[in-house]
Amino acid sequence: MYKSYIQILDSIHYDGLLSQDYDLSLIKSLFIQIDTANSLDHNALSDLDIITTNSFLLLTLHLLEGKSEPKLLDPNWNYNFSSIDKHSIDSVYGFLSRGNIESYFHKIRTRSEYYLEMQNTLKQLYRLKKTGGWKTIDFDKDVKLEPREASPLIPIIRQRLASSLVSTNGSENQTDDLYDSVLVSKVSAFQKQHGLLDDGIVGQGTLEAMNISVDEKIDQVRVNMERARWLVNDLIQKRIIVNIANFNAYLFDGDERSYSSKVMVGKTYTKTPVFESTLKYVEINPTWTVPRSIVVNEMLPRIKRDPDYLRNRNMVLLNSQGQVVSLENVDLAGSFPYSIRQGPGPSNALGRVKFIFPNSFSVYLHDTPSRSLFAKSARAFSHGCIRVENPLEWAEILINDPEWDQESINKVVRSGKTTRVFPKEDIRVMIVYFTHLTDLDGTVYFYPDIYERDQPVLEVLNAPIDDQVFNYKRTEIIKRIEE
Repeated sequence: MYKSYIQILDSIHYDGLLSQDYDLSLIKSLFIQIDTANSLDHNALSDLDIITTNSFLLLTLHLLEGKSEPKLLDPNWNYNFSSIDKHSIDSVYGFLSRGNIESYFHKIRTRSEYYLEMQNTLKQLYRLKKTGGWKTIDFDKDVKLEPREASPLIPIIRQRLASSLVSTNGSENQTDDLYDSVLVSKVSAFQKQHGLLDDGIVGQGTLEAMNISVDEKIDQVRVNMERARWLVNDLIQKRIIVNIANFNAYLFDGDERSYSSKVMVGKTYTKTPVFESTLKYVEINPTWTVPRSIVVNEMLPRIKRDPDYLRNRNMVLLNSQGQVVSLENVDLAGSFPYSIRQGPGPSNALGRVKFIFPNSFSVYLHDTPSRSLFAKSARAFSHGCIRVENPLEWAEILINDPEWDQESINKVVRSGKTTRVFPKEDIRVMIVYFTHLTDLDGTVYFYPDIYERDQPVLEVLNAPIDDQVFNYKRTEIIKRIEE
């Protein structure tokens, strides 16, 4: 069993983890010492047992829940880890008693198909690294290559894409400097897989993405495998998943994805938080109570310049008792102890429908009158809430009641009456942040780290282990080996 465990640690980098965290070198040294001794060294065997047991338990914990503490990285984190119950402990003993340690770790990894897909991507990247990866492309910042143009950069781009995870049909001459249709197809696929506008035009953004090194991509996958370990313990029930980093929302029932659409998320200075909640109701023709920060920082200066600002936007002032106040009776130079509410209608900032799931951030999903922005590849435009494409389709699917089909929903929309509808089942809402994913069709995606959340996770993954249980008798065992 020790040999099997050593083999597992030898390949643990395919889980995005570091073998030194689990004392691979020390375990190997002790094993060789025992294996080559003329007689059984009971002290060395005891040392090997202690070190391997500590290593095994730590690796199990890290594969189940991650090496890092997400709550320390993000104070807003409110996801719960699944507890390790008696059944789980019995399962460990069962695998070990049969000497089947490989199956034990395989079972942990196969809790999520997405985790396995990430692992496959990581293996491909390590193979590319072994062959040298790819060269950096030198280019001018104002470069712009369009289809049918010729450029000395074209052969270099061909070589770069030949050594990437992009795969499209069609053969090509690697030395040809004409930007032909085959290469355009490959560039467009590369752009889409990296969260860029897939227009086939090669500019600064595309070339910068091509210059991301294989080591950087390896680290990006490692970070997202860690995020997957935080979440894969409880992915059974029906759920809405919003991935902030790729600007998309998905509806899952178990492992089946039944619907998806584009979303807009918070700007880099009004970030959408990562959290989970439960959908409580759908509101058609919602009113919008403007957040205080928007009232003070954005609207009040406009109201001072334009007395008709509120009236033109179907907005009213409310006092602390919720009563409508005339703007003529308000001292705009004072403290402004008022709230602003926008009535339902075509210009309402929340559009025709919103989806409420209680949280401390006042974040929800909603429609938007600014639908043209969904055509953008990067969609960080909101103040933190999540704007969804096709909101009426989402409403019908989530309400899931024959009495609330598209015709019924549109009838209520046309009435202008604010109406709440409560779904018949609990639907979990998960706001997540993944900068790397593999889609259901096997396409590998890498997204820009718009909120710069990858680096803190990577730093924890690369940091040495500081755990009293793990270090039990470790120092004196190392000292004995060195003697």
